[in-house]
Amino acid sequence: MGFGGRAPGVIATAGLAAALTALVASPALAKDKMYSYDAVSPNARALTGVGLTFEFRPTLMGATRVDRFMLTGRSGAAEVKPASEGALGKGGLAALIGPDAKERALYQITLKRDGDAFIRAACPNSTKAWLVLGPIRYGEDLRVHAIGDDPVTGKSRLCGTFEFSFRGEWKLPELPVRAEDDEPRTPL
Repeated sequence: MGFGGRAPGVIATAGLAAALTALVASPALAKDKMYSYDAVSPNARALTGVGLTFEFRPTLMGATRVDRFMLTGRSGAAEVKPASEGALGKGGLAALIGPDAKERALYQITLKRDGDAFIRAACPNSTKAWLVLGPIRYGEDLRVHAIGDDPVTGKSRLCGTFEFSFRGEWKLPELPVRAEDDEPRTPL
Protein backbone atom coordinates (compact mmCIF):
# COMPACT_ATOMS: atom_id res chain seq x y z
CA MET A 1 0.00 0.00 0.00
CA GLY A 2 1.13 3.53 -0.74
CA PHE A 3 0.63 6.78 1.17
CA GLY A 4 -2.56 7.02 3.24
CA GLY A 5 -3.37 3.36 2.67
CA ARG A 6 -3.97 3.82 -1.07
CA ALA A 7 -2.49 1.59 -3.70
CA PRO A 8 0.34 3.16 -5.75
CA GLY A 9 -1.74 2.76 -8.93
CA VAL A 10 -4.50 4.97 -7.52
CA ILE A 11 -2.00 7.70 -6.65
CA ALA A 12 -0.35 7.47 -10.08
CA THR A 13 -3.74 7.61 -11.81
CA ALA A 14 -4.79 10.64 -9.77
CA GLY A 15 -1.48 12.36 -10.54
CA LEU A 16 -1.80 11.62 -14.24
CA ALA A 17 -5.38 12.96 -14.26
CA ALA A 18 -4.25 16.17 -12.54
CA ALA A 19 -1.40 16.62 -15.01
CA LEU A 20 -3.69 16.09 -18.00
CA THR A 21 -6.22 18.53 -16.59
CA ALA A 22 -3.49 21.15 -16.20
CA LEU A 23 -2.32 20.58 -19.78
CA VAL A 24 -5.82 20.82 -21.22
CA ALA A 25 -6.46 24.05 -19.33
CA SER A 26 -3.10 25.48 -20.33
CA PRO A 27 -3.47 28.76 -22.25
CA ALA A 28 -0.42 27.88 -24.34
CA LEU A 29 -2.30 24.95 -25.89
CA ALA A 30 -5.49 26.93 -26.40
CA LYS A 31 -3.98 29.69 -28.56
CA ASP A 32 -5.59 30.04 -31.94
CA LYS A 33 -3.33 29.98 -34.98
CA MET A 34 -3.86 31.09 -38.55
CA TYR A 35 -2.07 29.60 -41.55
CA SER A 36 -2.51 30.92 -45.09
CA TYR A 37 -2.28 28.81 -48.21
CA ASP A 38 -1.93 29.88 -51.84
CA ALA A 39 -4.21 28.24 -54.39
CA VAL A 40 -2.13 25.97 -56.63
CA SER A 41 -4.54 23.88 -58.67
CA PRO A 42 -6.66 25.64 -61.32
CA ASN A 43 -9.90 24.70 -59.55
CA ALA A 44 -8.54 26.07 -56.23
CA ARG A 45 -7.72 29.39 -57.95
CA ALA A 46 -11.17 29.46 -59.56
CA LEU A 47 -12.89 28.83 -56.22
CA THR A 48 -10.79 31.01 -53.90
CA GLY A 49 -8.85 33.45 -56.05
CA VAL A 50 -5.60 33.81 -54.12
CA GLY A 51 -6.09 31.08 -51.53
CA LEU A 52 -7.47 30.22 -48.11
CA THR A 53 -6.55 31.05 -44.52
CA PHE A 54 -7.52 28.64 -41.74
CA GLU A 55 -8.03 29.60 -38.12
CA PHE A 56 -7.45 26.60 -35.89
CA ARG A 57 -6.49 25.47 -32.44
CA PRO A 58 -3.82 22.83 -31.76
CA THR A 59 -5.11 19.95 -29.63
CA LEU A 60 -3.41 18.03 -26.87
CA MET A 61 -2.64 15.05 -29.11
CA GLY A 62 -0.93 17.12 -31.84
CA ALA A 63 -3.93 17.39 -34.15
CA THR A 64 -5.82 20.58 -34.95
CA ARG A 65 -9.39 21.76 -34.61
CA VAL A 66 -10.36 24.19 -37.38
CA ASP A 67 -12.91 26.85 -36.41
CA ARG A 68 -13.19 28.85 -39.61
CA PHE A 69 -11.61 29.59 -42.94
CA MET A 70 -11.34 32.80 -44.91
CA LEU A 71 -10.57 33.77 -48.46
CA THR A 72 -7.05 35.18 -48.55
CA GLY A 73 -6.98 38.64 -50.09
CA ARG A 74 -10.75 38.79 -50.56
CA SER A 75 -13.78 39.27 -48.39
CA GLY A 76 -15.39 36.02 -47.26
CA ALA A 77 -15.29 33.69 -44.28
CA ALA A 78 -17.14 30.59 -43.14
CA GLU A 79 -17.29 28.72 -39.88
CA VAL A 80 -16.89 24.96 -39.69
CA LYS A 81 -17.58 22.35 -37.05
CA PRO A 82 -16.16 18.84 -36.69
CA ALA A 83 -18.38 16.21 -38.31
CA SER A 84 -18.76 12.47 -38.18
CA GLU A 85 -18.16 10.28 -41.22
CA GLY A 86 -21.61 8.83 -40.61
CA ALA A 87 -23.07 12.09 -41.95
CA LEU A 88 -21.66 11.18 -45.38
CA GLY A 89 -23.57 7.92 -45.71
CA LYS A 90 -22.50 4.41 -46.64
CA GLY A 91 -18.75 4.05 -47.06
CA GLY A 92 -17.92 7.44 -45.55
CA LEU A 93 -14.72 9.13 -46.62
CA ALA A 94 -13.21 5.99 -48.14
CA ALA A 95 -16.07 5.78 -50.65
CA LEU A 96 -15.77 9.46 -51.62
CA ILE A 97 -12.03 10.22 -51.62
CA GLY A 98 -10.48 6.76 -51.52
CA PRO A 99 -9.24 4.57 -48.68
CA ASP A 100 -5.60 5.67 -49.06
CA ALA A 101 -6.15 9.44 -48.91
CA LYS A 102 -4.36 10.97 -45.92
CA GLU A 103 -7.02 13.67 -45.59
CA ARG A 104 -9.30 12.56 -42.77
CA ALA A 105 -10.29 15.69 -40.78
CA LEU A 106 -13.97 16.18 -41.65
CA TYR A 107 -15.70 19.52 -41.01
CA GLN A 108 -19.22 20.58 -41.87
CA ILE A 109 -19.47 24.08 -43.30
CA THR A 110 -22.05 26.03 -41.31
CA LEU A 111 -24.40 28.55 -42.88
CA LYS A 112 -23.00 31.33 -40.67
CA ARG A 113 -21.18 34.24 -42.28
CA ASP A 114 -20.52 33.33 -45.93
CA GLY A 115 -20.88 29.57 -45.45
CA ASP A 116 -23.94 29.31 -47.69
CA ALA A 117 -22.17 31.20 -50.49
CA PHE A 118 -19.11 28.96 -50.21
CA ILE A 119 -21.32 25.85 -50.33
CA ARG A 120 -22.97 27.11 -53.53
CA ALA A 121 -19.59 27.90 -55.10
CA ALA A 122 -17.81 24.68 -54.10
CA CYS A 123 -20.74 22.29 -54.52
CA PRO A 124 -23.41 23.70 -56.84
CA ASN A 125 -26.97 22.60 -55.96
CA SER A 126 -25.91 21.29 -52.54
CA THR A 127 -27.59 22.47 -49.37
CA LYS A 128 -24.95 20.97 -47.06
CA ALA A 129 -21.22 20.65 -47.56
CA TRP A 130 -18.13 19.42 -45.78
CA LEU A 131 -14.41 20.04 -46.08
CA VAL A 132 -11.97 17.19 -45.69
CA LEU A 133 -8.52 18.42 -44.73
CA GLY A 134 -5.13 16.86 -44.53
CA PRO A 135 -2.91 17.59 -41.54
CA ILE A 136 -2.41 21.31 -40.93
CA ARG A 137 1.29 21.67 -40.21
CA TYR A 138 3.64 24.62 -40.40
CA GLY A 139 5.40 24.79 -43.75
CA GLU A 140 3.46 21.91 -45.34
CA ASP A 141 1.12 22.08 -48.33
CA LEU A 142 -2.55 21.21 -47.95
CA ARG A 143 -5.07 19.22 -49.97
CA VAL A 144 -8.75 19.99 -49.38
CA HIS A 145 -11.71 17.96 -50.59
CA ALA A 146 -15.18 19.53 -50.81
CA ILE A 147 -18.07 17.14 -50.35
CA GLY A 148 -21.71 18.12 -50.80
CA ASP A 149 -25.09 16.50 -50.57
CA ASP A 150 -26.95 15.65 -53.76
CA PRO A 151 -30.45 17.07 -53.23
CA VAL A 152 -31.96 14.63 -55.76
CA THR A 153 -30.54 11.38 -54.36
CA GLY A 154 -29.75 12.54 -50.83
CA LYS A 155 -26.30 10.93 -51.10
CA SER A 156 -22.99 12.68 -50.56
CA ARG A 157 -20.75 13.42 -53.53
CA LEU A 158 -17.22 14.67 -54.05
CA CYS A 159 -17.46 18.18 -55.48
CA GLY A 160 -13.76 18.83 -55.93
CA THR A 161 -10.23 18.34 -54.69
CA PHE A 162 -8.18 21.51 -54.25
CA GLU A 163 -4.42 21.88 -53.86
CA PHE A 164 -2.84 24.65 -51.77
CA SER A 165 0.77 25.53 -50.94
CA PHE A 166 1.75 26.85 -47.53
CA ARG A 167 2.24 30.62 -47.51
CA GLY A 168 2.76 31.53 -43.86
CA GLU A 169 1.44 32.02 -40.37
CA TRP A 170 -0.45 35.07 -39.15
CA LYS A 171 0.56 36.24 -35.71
CA LEU A 172 -2.55 36.88 -33.65
CA PRO A 173 -2.59 39.46 -30.87
CA GLU A 174 -2.73 38.30 -27.29
CA LEU A 175 -6.15 39.14 -25.87
CA PRO A 176 -7.34 38.92 -22.29
CA VAL A 177 -9.03 35.76 -21.06
CA ARG A 178 -12.79 35.97 -20.58
CA ALA A 179 -13.93 34.88 -17.14
CA GLU A 180 -16.98 33.06 -18.54
CA ASP A 181 -15.07 30.50 -20.59
CA ASP A 182 -11.40 30.80 -19.60
CA GLU A 183 -10.24 30.82 -23.22
CA PRO A 184 -8.29 33.54 -24.97
CA ARG A 185 -10.38 35.69 -27.29
CA THR A 186 -9.55 35.95 -30.96
CA PRO A 187 -10.48 39.03 -32.98
CA LEU A 188 -12.94 38.40 -35.79
